Amino acid sequence: MYLYHTIFKNEIVAEFLPPKNLTSKQVIILCDGLPSLPDKNKLVKFLAKKNYWVFHMRYRGTWESVGEFLDKSPVQDVLDLVDALPKGFIDIWDKQEFKVSPESVFVIGASFGGTTALMSSLDSRIKKVVAICPVVDWKDESGEESNEDLKEQIQVGYPGAYHFSEENWNKLINTSFFNPIDYVEHFDSA
Repeated sequence: MYLYHTIFKNEIVAEFLPPKNLTSKQVIILCDGLPSLPDKNKLVKFLAKKNYWVFHMRYRGTWESVGEFLDKSPVQDVLDLVDALPKGFIDIWDKQEFKVSPESVFVIGASFGGTTALMSSLDSRIKKVVAICPVVDWKDESGEESNEDLKEQIQVGYPGAYHFSEENWNKLINTSFFNPIDYVEHFDSA
């Protein structure tokens, strides 16, 4: 079984699998850490067998996706994907069309992806999230690596995989653009 491949909003590439029961209205969106390789085939297959629509997206401006990374919040990428699901999407390989009107959307991510999941929970359409070791405060650099170190690791170790400007990178540390600590009073821990 191979994963299907589609593009949302002409920018956001995603691999996906439908559930065996195509009437399922439960969706899982998988969000990558930073940096990471976009390889979640086994997880996508496992979750699809549990009767979920599963989407493994590439943030705008990363890997095969178009645009500039962090020009828009990664949360916007998740929400744009959710918006597009009931409108329909096409597998680029076999041109098969799919459509799902989700009743439940779950977002799962680790590290940077955990931050994306956590911040996505502020939208009422997101039912639950699993945020594994999310970055909760980009402005706090008291940990093992600085934001500058991370930026350098991405630029040197993943050339061509992440397309971002200095201005957009600095939004992480200088604004509340994608910083969970700035929204802590809005999170529902239920």
